[in-house]
Amino acid sequence: MNLTKKSQLDFDGVSRPVRPEPPELPEFPFKLPELPENPSVIQKKPDTLPIYSDKAQPLDVDDGGDDCVLLEIDEIDEIDEQDGLLFELSLVPGGVYQGEIDEPVEIEVEEDEALEVVDDPWGWQISTFPDWLSHKMQGVPQHSGRDSAGLERAISYLEEVDRHISKAVRSDKDGAIDISRIEKARTSLYDGLVRLQDRLEKIQSNTHPKKKKKKADENPDMVKEGQKSTHVGGIIVTVPLLISTIARTCLNSMISAGKDIEDVFDRLADKYDLTPREEMETMQLLADMGYPLRRPRGYNRDEEIDYTSTDNFDWAQNFPA
Repeated sequence: MNLTKKSQLDFDGVSRPVRPEPPELPEFPFKLPELPENPSVIQKKPDTLPIYSDKAQPLDVDDGGDDCVLLEIDEIDEIDEQDGLLFELSLVPGGVYQGEIDEPVEIEVEEDEALEVVDDPWGWQISTFPDWLSHKMQGVPQHSGRDSAGLERAISYLEEVDRHISKAVRSDKDGAIDISRIEKARTSLYDGLVRLQDRLEKIQSNTHPKKKKKKADENPDMVKEGQKSTHVGGIIVTVPLLISTIARTCLNSMISAGKDIEDVFDRLADKYDLTPREEMETMQLLADMGYPLRRPRGYNRDEEIDYTSTDNFDWAQNFPA
Protein backbone atom coordinates (compact mmCIF):
# COMPACT_ATOMS: atom_id res chain seq x y z
CA MET A 1 0.00 0.00 0.00
CA ASN A 2 1.08 3.59 -0.63
CA LEU A 3 0.66 6.31 2.11
CA THR A 4 1.07 10.01 1.35
CA LYS A 5 0.79 12.97 3.70
CA LYS A 6 -2.05 15.41 3.12
CA SER A 7 0.35 18.39 3.39
CA GLN A 8 2.23 17.09 0.40
CA LEU A 9 -1.00 16.99 -1.67
CA ASP A 10 -1.80 20.74 -1.14
CA PHE A 11 -0.33 23.03 -3.76
CA ASP A 12 -0.13 26.84 -3.46
CA GLY A 13 1.11 27.42 -6.97
CA VAL A 14 4.47 28.88 -5.84
CA SER A 15 6.64 26.06 -4.63
CA ARG A 16 6.45 22.30 -5.08
CA PRO A 17 6.28 20.37 -1.82
CA VAL A 18 9.16 18.12 -1.02
CA ARG A 19 8.15 14.46 -1.21
CA PRO A 20 9.92 12.35 1.39
CA GLU A 21 11.50 9.09 0.50
CA PRO A 22 8.90 6.35 0.31
CA PRO A 23 9.18 3.64 2.88
CA GLU A 24 10.34 0.25 1.91
CA LEU A 25 7.47 -2.09 1.03
CA PRO A 26 7.49 -5.81 1.67
CA GLU A 27 7.90 -8.14 -1.24
CA PHE A 28 4.80 -9.57 -2.94
CA PRO A 29 4.04 -13.16 -2.02
CA PHE A 30 3.81 -14.12 -5.72
CA LYS A 31 5.84 -13.60 -8.84
CA LEU A 32 4.53 -11.57 -11.74
CA PRO A 33 4.77 -13.30 -15.12
CA GLU A 34 7.34 -12.06 -17.56
CA LEU A 35 5.79 -10.05 -20.38
CA PRO A 36 6.46 -11.32 -23.91
CA GLU A 37 8.67 -9.29 -26.21
CA ASN A 38 6.03 -9.23 -28.98
CA PRO A 39 3.48 -6.48 -28.04
CA SER A 40 0.78 -8.06 -30.24
CA VAL A 41 0.45 -10.86 -27.76
CA ILE A 42 -0.43 -8.35 -25.04
CA GLN A 43 -3.16 -6.80 -27.19
CA LYS A 44 -4.91 -10.15 -27.40
CA LYS A 45 -5.46 -10.14 -23.66
CA PRO A 46 -8.83 -8.97 -22.33
CA ASP A 47 -9.23 -5.21 -21.89
CA THR A 48 -10.51 -5.64 -18.36
CA LEU A 49 -9.43 -8.27 -15.88
CA PRO A 50 -11.81 -9.29 -13.11
CA ILE A 51 -10.29 -8.49 -9.74
CA TYR A 52 -11.39 -10.55 -6.73
CA SER A 53 -9.51 -9.92 -3.47
CA ASP A 54 -9.98 -9.11 0.18
CA LYS A 55 -9.19 -5.66 1.53
CA ALA A 56 -5.49 -5.13 2.03
CA GLN A 57 -4.18 -4.50 5.52
CA PRO A 58 -2.54 -1.05 6.10
CA LEU A 59 1.19 -0.97 6.61
CA ASP A 60 2.70 0.39 9.83
CA VAL A 61 4.57 3.48 8.57
CA ASP A 62 5.59 6.40 10.70
CA ASP A 63 3.98 9.42 9.04
CA GLY A 64 4.99 12.04 11.63
CA GLY A 65 1.53 12.24 13.14
CA ASP A 66 -0.20 13.74 10.06
CA ASP A 67 -3.36 12.29 8.56
CA CYS A 68 -2.78 10.01 5.57
CA VAL A 69 -4.88 8.89 2.60
CA LEU A 70 -5.22 5.13 2.26
CA LEU A 71 -4.87 3.81 -1.32
CA GLU A 72 -5.82 0.15 -1.75
CA ILE A 73 -4.30 -2.09 -4.39
CA ASP A 74 -6.38 -5.18 -5.03
CA GLU A 75 -4.75 -8.51 -5.42
CA ILE A 76 -4.66 -10.05 -8.86
CA ASP A 77 -6.13 -13.50 -9.41
CA GLU A 78 -3.80 -16.32 -9.59
CA ILE A 79 -2.28 -16.89 -12.98
CA ASP A 80 -1.31 -20.30 -14.14
CA GLU A 81 2.27 -20.66 -12.95
CA GLN A 82 2.94 -23.23 -15.61
CA ASP A 83 2.75 -20.96 -18.69
CA GLY A 84 1.35 -17.65 -17.37
CA LEU A 85 -2.06 -17.99 -19.04
CA LEU A 86 -5.28 -16.60 -17.56
CA PHE A 87 -8.49 -18.57 -18.03
CA GLU A 88 -11.10 -16.03 -16.92
CA LEU A 89 -13.70 -13.98 -18.75
CA SER A 90 -15.08 -10.56 -17.98
CA LEU A 91 -18.76 -9.87 -17.28
CA VAL A 92 -19.35 -9.18 -20.97
CA PRO A 93 -16.55 -11.08 -22.74
CA GLY A 94 -14.92 -8.81 -25.31
CA GLY A 95 -17.31 -5.92 -24.62
CA VAL A 96 -16.12 -2.36 -24.15
CA TYR A 97 -19.14 -1.52 -21.98
CA GLN A 98 -19.52 -3.89 -19.05
CA GLY A 99 -22.54 -2.26 -17.39
CA GLU A 100 -26.09 -3.62 -17.15
CA ILE A 101 -28.56 -2.92 -19.94
CA ASP A 102 -32.10 -2.00 -19.03
CA GLU A 103 -34.75 -4.21 -20.57
CA PRO A 104 -37.35 -2.42 -22.68
CA VAL A 105 -40.75 -2.03 -21.10
CA GLU A 106 -43.47 -3.71 -23.13
CA ILE A 107 -46.61 -1.64 -23.44
CA GLU A 108 -49.74 -3.48 -24.48
CA VAL A 109 -52.16 -1.42 -26.51
CA GLU A 110 -55.62 -2.83 -27.02
CA GLU A 111 -56.92 -2.14 -30.48
CA ASP A 112 -60.54 -2.28 -31.43
CA GLU A 113 -61.25 -5.34 -33.54
CA ALA A 114 -62.27 -4.37 -37.01
CA LEU A 115 -65.69 -5.65 -37.87
CA GLU A 116 -65.53 -7.89 -40.91
CA VAL A 117 -68.50 -7.34 -43.14
CA VAL A 118 -69.39 -10.45 -45.13
CA ASP A 119 -71.59 -9.92 -48.15
CA ASP A 120 -73.87 -12.96 -48.10
CA PRO A 121 -75.62 -13.30 -51.47
CA TRP A 122 -78.34 -15.38 -49.80
CA GLY A 123 -78.84 -12.98 -46.90
CA TRP A 124 -82.11 -11.06 -46.77
CA GLN A 125 -84.23 -8.96 -44.44
CA ILE A 126 -87.98 -9.15 -43.93
CA SER A 127 -88.44 -5.51 -44.90
CA THR A 128 -86.59 -5.90 -48.22
CA PHE A 129 -87.48 -9.50 -49.04
CA PRO A 130 -89.61 -8.72 -52.16
CA ASP A 131 -86.68 -6.80 -53.69
CA TRP A 132 -84.33 -9.65 -52.81
CA LEU A 133 -86.69 -12.21 -54.34
CA SER A 134 -87.05 -10.22 -57.54
CA HIS A 135 -83.27 -9.93 -57.82
CA LYS A 136 -82.81 -13.66 -57.27
CA MET A 137 -85.44 -14.67 -59.82
CA GLN A 138 -83.69 -12.53 -62.41
CA GLY A 139 -80.30 -13.97 -61.49
CA VAL A 140 -80.78 -17.60 -62.56
CA PRO A 141 -77.39 -19.02 -63.64
CA GLN A 142 -77.05 -18.83 -67.41
CA HIS A 143 -76.73 -21.97 -69.51
CA SER A 144 -77.00 -22.94 -73.15
CA GLY A 145 -80.39 -24.61 -72.71
CA ARG A 146 -79.09 -27.75 -74.41
CA ASP A 147 -76.80 -29.23 -71.75
CA SER A 148 -78.04 -31.24 -68.78
CA ALA A 149 -75.46 -29.83 -66.34
CA GLY A 150 -76.60 -26.24 -66.87
CA LEU A 151 -80.25 -27.22 -66.53
CA GLU A 152 -79.58 -29.09 -63.29
CA ARG A 153 -77.74 -26.07 -61.86
CA ALA A 154 -80.64 -23.78 -62.74
CA ILE A 155 -83.09 -26.24 -61.15
CA SER A 156 -81.02 -26.37 -57.97
CA TYR A 157 -80.85 -22.56 -57.88
CA LEU A 158 -84.63 -22.12 -58.12
CA GLU A 159 -85.21 -24.83 -55.52
CA GLU A 160 -82.92 -22.93 -53.12
CA VAL A 161 -84.87 -19.71 -53.78
CA ASP A 162 -88.09 -21.58 -52.99
CA ARG A 163 -86.65 -22.75 -49.66
CA HIS A 164 -85.80 -19.16 -48.74
CA ILE A 165 -89.36 -18.12 -49.60
CA SER A 166 -90.62 -20.67 -47.08
CA LYS A 167 -88.20 -19.38 -44.43
CA ALA A 168 -89.25 -15.78 -45.02
CA VAL A 169 -93.01 -16.31 -44.79
CA ARG A 170 -92.60 -18.54 -41.71
CA SER A 171 -90.52 -15.90 -39.91
CA ASP A 172 -92.82 -13.01 -40.88
CA LYS A 173 -94.82 -12.89 -37.67
CA ASP A 174 -95.85 -9.23 -38.10
CA GLY A 175 -97.21 -9.57 -41.64
CA ALA A 176 -94.66 -7.22 -43.23
CA ILE A 177 -94.51 -9.27 -46.44
CA ASP A 178 -97.25 -8.99 -49.05
CA ILE A 179 -98.30 -12.63 -49.37
CA SER A 180 -100.14 -12.08 -52.67
CA ARG A 181 -96.97 -10.87 -54.37
CA ILE A 182 -94.93 -13.70 -52.90
CA GLU A 183 -97.51 -16.28 -54.04
CA LYS A 184 -97.45 -14.84 -57.55
CA ALA A 185 -93.66 -15.09 -57.61
CA ARG A 186 -93.74 -18.66 -56.29
CA THR A 187 -96.25 -19.70 -58.98
CA SER A 188 -93.94 -18.33 -61.64
CA LEU A 189 -91.02 -20.11 -59.99
CA TYR A 190 -92.85 -23.46 -60.01
CA ASP A 191 -93.74 -23.05 -63.68
CA GLY A 192 -90.10 -22.40 -64.46
CA LEU A 193 -89.06 -25.51 -62.55
CA VAL A 194 -91.55 -27.64 -64.51
CA ARG A 195 -90.23 -26.31 -67.82
CA LEU A 196 -86.66 -26.97 -66.78
CA GLN A 197 -87.51 -30.52 -65.64
CA ASP A 198 -89.28 -31.31 -68.92
CA ARG A 199 -86.38 -29.95 -70.93
CA LEU A 200 -83.89 -31.93 -68.86
CA GLU A 201 -85.82 -35.17 -69.37
CA LYS A 202 -85.91 -34.62 -73.14
CA ILE A 203 -82.18 -33.99 -73.29
CA GLN A 204 -81.41 -37.03 -71.14
CA SER A 205 -83.70 -39.26 -73.22
CA ASN A 206 -82.01 -38.10 -76.43
CA THR A 207 -78.53 -38.52 -75.03
CA HIS A 208 -79.13 -41.81 -73.21
CA PRO A 209 -82.23 -43.51 -74.65
CA LYS A 210 -83.43 -46.30 -72.37
CA LYS A 211 -85.88 -48.00 -74.70
CA LYS A 212 -87.52 -47.57 -78.07
CA LYS A 213 -90.69 -45.54 -77.94
CA LYS A 214 -93.90 -47.30 -78.78
CA LYS A 215 -97.00 -45.97 -80.40
CA ALA A 216 -98.89 -46.22 -77.13
CA ASP A 217 -96.34 -43.94 -75.44
CA GLU A 218 -97.19 -41.10 -77.82
CA ASN A 219 -100.94 -41.30 -77.04
CA PRO A 220 -101.57 -41.16 -73.28
CA ASP A 221 -105.28 -41.90 -73.80
CA MET A 222 -104.51 -45.30 -75.26
CA VAL A 223 -104.36 -48.00 -72.61
CA LYS A 224 -103.32 -51.50 -73.55
CA GLU A 225 -104.30 -54.28 -71.22
CA GLY A 226 -102.94 -57.77 -71.57
CA GLN A 227 -105.06 -60.84 -70.97
CA LYS A 228 -104.49 -62.26 -67.51
CA SER A 229 -104.33 -65.98 -67.02
CA THR A 230 -106.57 -67.44 -64.37
CA HIS A 231 -104.54 -68.45 -61.35
CA VAL A 232 -105.05 -69.41 -57.74
CA GLY A 233 -102.40 -68.20 -55.33
CA GLY A 234 -99.90 -67.66 -58.12
CA ILE A 235 -100.57 -71.07 -59.68
CA ILE A 236 -101.92 -70.98 -63.23
CA VAL A 237 -105.02 -73.15 -63.60
CA THR A 238 -105.77 -74.78 -66.93
CA VAL A 239 -109.41 -75.66 -67.57
CA PRO A 240 -111.08 -77.41 -70.50
CA LEU A 241 -112.33 -75.22 -73.31
CA LEU A 242 -115.96 -76.25 -72.64
CA ILE A 243 -115.80 -75.10 -69.01
CA SER A 244 -114.11 -71.81 -70.05
CA THR A 245 -116.77 -71.19 -72.73
CA ILE A 246 -119.67 -71.76 -70.30
CA ALA A 247 -118.07 -69.45 -67.69
CA ARG A 248 -117.45 -66.65 -70.21
CA THR A 249 -120.98 -66.96 -71.59
CA CYS A 250 -122.40 -66.57 -68.08
CA LEU A 251 -120.31 -63.45 -67.49
CA ASN A 252 -121.20 -61.84 -70.81
CA SER A 253 -124.92 -62.50 -70.29
CA MET A 254 -124.85 -60.79 -66.90
CA ILE A 255 -122.60 -57.85 -67.85
CA SER A 256 -123.80 -57.08 -71.36
CA ALA A 257 -127.41 -58.37 -71.33
CA GLY A 258 -128.20 -57.90 -67.64
CA LYS A 259 -129.43 -61.43 -67.11
CA ASP A 260 -129.29 -63.60 -63.99
CA ILE A 261 -125.95 -65.40 -64.00
CA GLU A 262 -127.22 -68.34 -61.92
CA ASP A 263 -130.19 -68.92 -64.25
CA VAL A 264 -127.92 -68.85 -67.31
CA PHE A 265 -125.55 -71.31 -65.64
CA ASP A 266 -128.39 -73.77 -64.88
CA ARG A 267 -129.63 -73.70 -68.46
CA LEU A 268 -126.17 -74.18 -69.97
CA ALA A 269 -125.42 -77.03 -67.55
CA ASP A 270 -128.61 -78.79 -68.63
CA LYS A 271 -127.99 -78.12 -72.31
CA TYR A 272 -124.45 -79.54 -72.33
CA ASP A 273 -125.26 -82.25 -69.79
CA LEU A 274 -122.52 -81.31 -67.32
CA THR A 275 -121.51 -83.82 -64.73
CA PRO A 276 -121.32 -82.85 -61.03
CA ARG A 277 -117.51 -82.63 -61.43
CA GLU A 278 -117.82 -80.25 -64.44
CA GLU A 279 -120.40 -78.13 -62.60
CA MET A 280 -117.95 -77.74 -59.68
CA GLU A 281 -115.17 -76.72 -62.11
CA THR A 282 -117.40 -74.07 -63.72
CA MET A 283 -118.52 -72.64 -60.38
CA GLN A 284 -114.91 -72.39 -59.17
CA LEU A 285 -113.81 -70.74 -62.43
CA LEU A 286 -116.54 -68.10 -62.11
CA ALA A 287 -115.45 -67.43 -58.51
CA ASP A 288 -111.80 -67.05 -59.60
CA MET A 289 -112.91 -64.59 -62.29
CA GLY A 290 -114.59 -62.47 -59.60
CA TYR A 291 -118.23 -63.49 -60.06
CA PRO A 292 -119.09 -66.27 -57.58
CA LEU A 293 -122.54 -67.90 -57.70
CA ARG A 294 -124.91 -67.38 -54.78
CA ARG A 295 -124.79 -70.94 -53.48
CA PRO A 296 -122.45 -72.91 -51.22
CA ARG A 297 -120.00 -75.23 -52.87
CA GLY A 298 -120.27 -78.93 -52.26
CA TYR A 299 -123.92 -79.28 -53.40
CA ASN A 300 -125.31 -80.36 -56.74
CA ARG A 301 -127.77 -78.16 -58.54
CA ASP A 302 -130.73 -80.43 -57.83
CA GLU A 303 -130.02 -80.68 -54.08
CA GLU A 304 -132.06 -78.61 -51.63
CA ILE A 305 -129.90 -76.33 -49.45
CA ASP A 306 -130.79 -75.43 -45.88
CA TYR A 307 -129.13 -72.10 -45.26
CA THR A 308 -129.93 -72.21 -41.53
CA SER A 309 -128.06 -75.47 -41.09
CA THR A 310 -124.63 -75.67 -39.56
CA ASP A 311 -123.69 -78.63 -41.79
CA ASN A 312 -123.04 -76.58 -44.93
CA PHE A 313 -119.57 -76.92 -46.40
CA ASP A 314 -118.23 -73.39 -46.76
CA TRP A 315 -121.09 -71.21 -45.58
CA ALA A 316 -121.91 -70.34 -42.02
CA GLN A 317 -125.38 -70.62 -40.53
CA ASN A 318 -127.65 -67.93 -42.00
CA PHE A 319 -131.07 -66.74 -40.87
CA PRO A 320 -132.97 -64.85 -43.56
CA ALA A 321 -134.76 -61.72 -42.36
